[in-house]
Amino acid sequence: MNRCLYSTFIRMSILYLCSITLVVFMCGCSVSRQCSSEPAEGNLGSIVNSSADEFAPVQFGKSTLLISSTNRERQKPKSPNDEAVLVSEFSKGYFTMPSLAKEFPMNDLPNSGYPTFYTNPITKTTEAYFAVRIGSGVRTDVNIFTSTRRAGGEWSKPQALAMTINSPTWDDQPTISPDGSYLLFASDRAGGIGGIDLYICKRMSDRSWSKPENLGSTFNSEFDEFSPYIAPDGTLYYSTKSFSRGKEYDIVSANKVERSWTAPKQMPAPINSEADDISPSWWGDSLMLASNRKGGCGGFDLYAFQLCGPVIIRGEIQISESRLIPLSGKIEAIDDFGAVVSSSIVGDEGTFELSVPAKKNLLVRYTAPCVPGKYEQRITTLCSETSAVMMNL
Repeated sequence: MNRCLYSTFIRMSILYLCSITLVVFMCGCSVSRQCSSEPAEGNLGSIVNSSADEFAPVQFGKSTLLISSTNRERQKPKSPNDEAVLVSEFSKGYFTMPSLAKEFPMNDLPNSGYPTFYTNPITKTTEAYFAVRIGSGVRTDVNIFTSTRRAGGEWSKPQALAMTINSPTWDDQPTISPDGSYLLFASDRAGGIGGIDLYICKRMSDRSWSKPENLGSTFNSEFDEFSPYIAPDGTLYYSTKSFSRGKEYDIVSANKVERSWTAPKQMPAPINSEADDISPSWWGDSLMLASNRKGGCGGFDLYAFQLCGPVIIRGEIQISESRLIPLSGKIEAIDDFGAVVSSSIVGDEGTFELSVPAKKNLLVRYTAPCVPGKYEQRITTLCSETSAVMMNL
């Protein structure tokens, strides 16, 4: 008697257990000493943070964290510049002590920071954009610069973006979209809605950038808006004083829609605090930020918090015929790069459970010895900051 299954269908329930929780990053070869006797929740510790300012964290590749910093001791041999970009590597649960990022183009110029990157998937060319302070005193200006490199090659000499983008005032904190189609930055140029506003440049057909456009009153206000960041899923994060009516910076988020974003919403504690919370960015499924809240090492410190809790996929394999057939096999969750992010054994009874990351596009694949072919379903794992989410496939 043939015990193999020839016609099946998969019914999967995906349970999202979502909450804001503390991310524990180990910051040295042992548990990091905190700078404060009462360390604030989420602080990355004294290996990463110092008595100077650490801000604008950005992930480059899988394990490299770039940090803008005013710590002159860690800038050597580039010091005495006020600001430079440092690098820290994450391996086996630990961040290394930040040091001058000599291999990156930002540090070819003095007083640079806020890097952002885009890699063209076809040409494999990486574009870097960053801000550079020019001049001193009343003549201080900040402009956005760029540098490129091909895979395995050297970075080109940094060049300022055209004066149709840069202005005679403060143009800072660029962030490029995941697909490279638009660039956001902060500026206090004339003609804005109030204080520092967010501006957008769009990629033209010849790969040049359009003239900046004010992002509009949905996102800008009479108060300051700055340190924008575009997440891999297109979500816009930035800091604004509009929710505090000019008192302190809070981090807000806006979900991507077809041509813009939804209205921004203030993120909850502990992401926001009673102090200034700025320069948000993703590290995996966590949000990094800089804050001068109590319990730090001094100035602005780096913090990290999970955006949502674990995502648990619970499912059951069902057969279309009333026969006792073993359903034992394997279930896998595969990301856009073909890597298996989670896998589990399916028992004879056909039930399974997978733990997968939030906010990811995944291919769920079931295979079994007695099932010809593969059974696949594409899903996007969601995230709720306040409640659990159930989705049936």
